[in-house]
Amino acid sequence: MPLVSIIVPAWNAEDFIAAAISSALRQTLTDLEVLVVDDASTDGTIAAAMAAGGADPRLQILRAPQNAGPSAARNRALDQAQGRYVAVLDADDRFAPVRLQSMLGFMQERNADIAFDNLLRCPNPRDDGGGEPHLSIPADAGPRRLDLEGFLMGNRMNGSDRTLGHLKPIISRAFLEKARLRYDPQIRIAEDFMLIAEALALGASAWLLPDAGYKYWLRPGSLSKRPMARDIALLQACDDGFRARHGAALAPGARRALDARRADLDGMQAFLRCREAALAGRWLSAAAAIARRPAALVHAQPGLKDRGRAALRQLQRAFAR
Repeated sequence: MPLVSIIVPAWNAEDFIAAAISSALRQTLTDLEVLVVDDASTDGTIAAAMAAGGADPRLQILRAPQNAGPSAARNRALDQAQGRYVAVLDADDRFAPVRLQSMLGFMQERNADIAFDNLLRCPNPRDDGGGEPHLSIPADAGPRRLDLEGFLMGNRMNGSDRTLGHLKPIISRAFLEKARLRYDPQIRIAEDFMLIAEALALGASAWLLPDAGYKYWLRPGSLSKRPMARDIALLQACDDGFRARHGAALAPGARRALDARRADLDGMQAFLRCREAALAGRWLSAAAAIARRPAALVHAQPGLKDRGRAALRQLQRAFAR
């Protein structure tokens, strides 16, 4: 039985999955398995993954019969995983060589259920020279315990994408099985956030480590960089379900944090509806969406720098005349 299972959901990742797999197989901690779940790709993802793994028996490729999204792919890997811990690696990202050895050593020492490290935001997928830290953590900071309130407040979606939800967890598989936790298959963005929030509500111990061992590629075409209003609607529904399951038992601070997150989601939903209407040329609908919630324009700030911002500027000019 391996110490850790690295799960890699992949869809049409032919151009970059080799770097992800290589970074996993070249870890200084070698007691691992790598489970790549091909989510019915239409390109050469499977061939690229097999070539990257060579004859390494630690690599397994699972093929989904039809595209079901990143949450379903993660669940497929979790059902096959044999490791004591599970580490999430997106197909367009990479691990630093000592990441697993460092993090798992800490988790075993503290008997932690979940651990995060900081990540490096890399604009170039082939840049091994570093990147910009996702979170501003002081150089002398030590590990920090995260409770549900802190995790929720670290996932405020108020115009910035520097949230804790972008961090990639390592999770005790025993905790997942005991709590019967899996990813919500409907969700295509913020999958890890919802799973971790559920785990914390069920008593998981989680820690944030200051080192940045995860290299996150700022790929323009990724789902997290181009959310749609329907994606936010699913997150709102998940938040409603979370509140129904756990709301009565939450501490006051956690309830306030959950309320603040919901207000952020509502604001983002209003902004995205405005953006989508503007892109389609439905200017009156766009104006009505933003008029109902003017503060939603904060979501046009970093993290959503795409054609929608240009469309909004055009909308603002049109109604300023």
